[in-house]
Amino acid sequence: MSAEKLTENAKKILKERYLKRDEEGDVVETPEEMFERVASAVAKVNEEYDDDRTIEEEEKEFFDALSSLDFIPNSPTLMNAGLELGQLSACFVLSPRDDMESIFQQVKNAAKIFQSGGGVGYTFSRLRPRGDTVKSTGGVASGPVSFMKVYDEMCNTIKQGGKRRGAQMGVLSVQHPDIEEFIEAKDEEGELENFNISVALTEEFMEAVEKGEDYDLINPRNDEVEGQLDAERIYDKIVNQAWKNGEPGILFLDRINEDNPFNIDEYPGHYIDATNPCVTGDTLISTKEGVFSAEELYENGKELDIVVDGRLSKEKIKEASEVFKTGEKDVFNLKTKEGYEIGLTEDHRVMTSEGWKEVKELEVDDKVHIIDRETKFDNGGSLKEGFVLGWIVGDGQIKDSEERVTLHFYDKDTEISNKYAEYVNSIIREPRGNGDYEVGVQEIERGENSVKEQRVRSARLYEVTEKYGLNDNKLQVPDELFKNGKKTAKGFLQGLFTADGSVQGNIEKGVSVRLSSSELDLLKEVQQLLLGFGIKSKIYEERRKEGERELPDSNNGTKNYHVKAQHDLVISKDNLQLYKDKIGFVRDDKNEKLGELLEEYDRGPYSEKHLATVDSIEHDGHEAVYDLTEPDTNSFVANGFVVHNCGEQPLEDFEACNLGHINLSHAVEAGEIDWEHLEKMVDLSVRFLDNVIDASDFPDVTGYEGEEDAIRKKVNENRKIGLGVMGWHNMLMQLEIPYDSEEAIDKAHEVMEFIQQKSKEVSRRIAEKRGEFPNWDESEYEEPIRNATTTTIAPTGTTSMIANASGGIEPVFAVSYIKNVLDGETMVMPDPVFEDFAKEREFYSDELMEKIAKQGSVNDIDEVPEEIKPLFKTALEISPEWHIRMQAAFQEYVDNAISKTVNFPNEASKEDIKEVYDLAYDLKCKGVTVYRSGSRQEQVMEVEGEKEEKTLERRPRERPTTVEGTTQKIQTGYGGLYVTINEDEYGLFEVFSQIGRAGGFTQSFTESLARLISLCLRSGIPPEEIIDQLEGIRSPEIAFEEGEKILSIPDAMAKALKWHREGKKRTEQAQLPTEESGSKSSVEEMVSQGINPACPDCGAMLTLSEGCVTCPNCGYSQC
Repeated sequence: MSAEKLTENAKKILKERYLKRDEEGDVVETPEEMFERVASAVAKVNEEYDDDRTIEEEEKEFFDALSSLDFIPNSPTLMNAGLELGQLSACFVLSPRDDMESIFQQVKNAAKIFQSGGGVGYTFSRLRPRGDTVKSTGGVASGPVSFMKVYDEMCNTIKQGGKRRGAQMGVLSVQHPDIEEFIEAKDEEGELENFNISVALTEEFMEAVEKGEDYDLINPRNDEVEGQLDAERIYDKIVNQAWKNGEPGILFLDRINEDNPFNIDEYPGHYIDATNPCVTGDTLISTKEGVFSAEELYENGKELDIVVDGRLSKEKIKEASEVFKTGEKDVFNLKTKEGYEIGLTEDHRVMTSEGWKEVKELEVDDKVHIIDRETKFDNGGSLKEGFVLGWIVGDGQIKDSEERVTLHFYDKDTEISNKYAEYVNSIIREPRGNGDYEVGVQEIERGENSVKEQRVRSARLYEVTEKYGLNDNKLQVPDELFKNGKKTAKGFLQGLFTADGSVQGNIEKGVSVRLSSSELDLLKEVQQLLLGFGIKSKIYEERRKEGERELPDSNNGTKNYHVKAQHDLVISKDNLQLYKDKIGFVRDDKNEKLGELLEEYDRGPYSEKHLATVDSIEHDGHEAVYDLTEPDTNSFVANGFVVHNCGEQPLEDFEACNLGHINLSHAVEAGEIDWEHLEKMVDLSVRFLDNVIDASDFPDVTGYEGEEDAIRKKVNENRKIGLGVMGWHNMLMQLEIPYDSEEAIDKAHEVMEFIQQKSKEVSRRIAEKRGEFPNWDESEYEEPIRNATTTTIAPTGTTSMIANASGGIEPVFAVSYIKNVLDGETMVMPDPVFEDFAKEREFYSDELMEKIAKQGSVNDIDEVPEEIKPLFKTALEISPEWHIRMQAAFQEYVDNAISKTVNFPNEASKEDIKEVYDLAYDLKCKGVTVYRSGSRQEQVMEVEGEKEEKTLERRPRERPTTVEGTTQKIQTGYGGLYVTINEDEYGLFEVFSQIGRAGGFTQSFTESLARLISLCLRSGIPPEEIIDQLEGIRSPEIAFEEGEKILSIPDAMAKALKWHREGKKRTEQAQLPTEESGSKSSVEEMVSQGINPACPDCGAMLTLSEGCVTCPNCGYSQC
């Protein structure tokens, strides 16, 4: 590469920010070596694939494109490729979930990203609103904005490794109850200074604005309507704030999802800002190892082999992720008429006879799928132990006070009492002393007409029940039976059904096996255990009502007793055959009866589909919820229901921007677009960016459920790239097409459609060799493709300065500008295309370029030919309508969003801003950023104007030859301020001040303020009035000086005057800023407010373009 191809400005930027340095901080590579380093590191990825292109061929092509400035990747790739840091992406997206662990995990994740040189975007829409309940603590929530301040302070504190500064984007849905607080969050200077903020607008909201209606506010904790607001009032509030200081911007969330490359109807996990569906912690999940609660599996933290329904897969077992916790949410109890129940969030999908449905979409009488296959695998365990446990729960008694267990046998059951005594002896421990006896059968003496009773009692059996968690207040299906061997569970069911069950009915009316109990929860547990054997059942609640009933007493008579309601669990149809074959009874006569009845069927009992009928769906509180991912069938079995897993995390979370920009100003030849060159650059750029994904060493951040390297995993799953452009206005200039013309709009369609089409072709071609992105089968693409997205229009900032091209699709900010070089020296920097025009048409001169730079426009320059002036309109000279129309033209052929700023002159009204927002919506843009020049300054000027009439005409007194004074040093948020105050015989006479670099904005502002103060003092205005006017003026940068806040440079000068008059003695040592102090990143706040402060690195004036703060002098960038 020829060094002459880079401008002096580009060389300086590269040296300051991009070139490799040694341990002492000295630059140790040339720009050519930097391009070689980047090309080599990215091309080396080819060795991982069986490509036709050799590494050497790829490296040369990459180097040629980079060194000729035809294509430039995002800054981290230039800075870090081939170096130890190795982080090549510019921006990342992290979004906290609604629990404290997730909120602060994302703070930690963001800190890692900032240290690696990246920026972060967040959506805070999932956080519950201010004042909402927090069940875990009994307190109230502080709301999203309060947590944004935590994130802001973190960004303020973190010192980034690398040469890029931390930038944050915060988004909140317009339907969030805290939306008004969010809109005004940056109203006060210094608030959220490290954030850009945008409101996510929905179609529903925009329709309500048009109709003048209210719209719903939705609490993200439970997705319930919490209130309503006047849509037009909220819209006006957004407009008003944007008019004041450029924020918040707006995003059209539904538009973004319309162009989502994924099928979000079938795979809603890819919906941007979607919340994950979940189940409650007590939900039983069927795995290869048994049935476990979701909470228990979460605590175990291991990947699973789960059971899936036979209607979804012939394979019974599928590999799945570990169970992860998704926060605390409102849950709903889904209950069927058969008695099956489950607690889940209303967005969780359940398989029905009509396909997948979310819980909130289900209606009474809908048919839902129940697992249709056996889930018990292990044939281990103890059948006899199961027999005994089942009888204890059915007709047994545990006395904790005596540590003794008794099994009761009545009437025909006494036929098996001896058998049970044998079972008990076989499962209890061996006797240890005289107190331990062999267990036998005890006959209970009663009257002649009494029910015959026998008992089997054992203290050692109490030790067995303790092991299974049974006690006198807790007769249930032991948890271990869901996990233990098949034999124990089978024995338990045999024992329980023999004790409390019966065979009833006939062929005509129907045969059934029934289990009766006053404990409804016990029957529900039995129902779940039966499903483990593939047996479906139905629970009939309150078959016998609670109340008084005449029953036999101990005196051979009868007596009224209060009895609980009785419930029945019923097994019928072809499930009877399954029960007979897989479970059965301990008593032979019951087995025989069931067998005989089944034999009476000619063709066997009717088959019963594994469906259950929805009976009710009711809100059931707010609690911790869980989920898992099974990538094949996207399902699992929960409480016997076939439910959908969460699929993927929301689309944006943990993804990274892998960006690059084609220099369109290099794609023009002899006044025509060089389509061949442009196609070549698209081909190369897509290959380059796809390699960047593999070459990048992403920050190792922790995912929602503690998984490591979450960004790497997410980026690899979707392999998104963002190929964009720069130099668009330069291209139009060369084509001699005005930016604000129909011809320019048509050309934008043509160019971007070409880039979009060719990028997709290249991505499909790469997929043939390297494979499609892993989530391709969930996408809308019909043919395999390598990258989920290929195009975007991102901020080019410093990279366009390196290429000496106009930024992105923005109009030029200035046709010529003055650049500070060294110690007050300046250099005029004309736009390269305008300079060529001027030389070709022979009206170029250095004096003319300086004249244009000072005026900022060619509009009133006589030396510039009238016919070319329309080509060189600047951003402020082009009407906002054309800004939006250009954005919309490009948006039509861009996968992702477009970074674009609509510039307004200072005199623009709020109605002007609103018209642009309306036009952006009408033209289907995905978002808008506006900037009204000098907006904050206007407010100050208005205040001064109101007081102007009260001033009196004064003449300043002459300066004597000799004056006396003192110099003070005061620490401000912009550096050390030196204030010299001189006096003459009449008192305070003049003020001199110095701060920052010579020629910088801050220095010129400070010097001009001192001159005005001096003029006031010499004109007889009392110092107290000057102090009163200046003291208390705030700025984003705050510091402390000897215990006092220094709010701004004017405030510091006021304090210097006051301290001088008070004769206050001060030390030279300034105190460090506290948490209220600003940071360099607050310049973005200042620029958006129209203050245009000095660059923190070189002191030159900052500008806002492509939604990004940049310095045209040194290349400083906030993006």
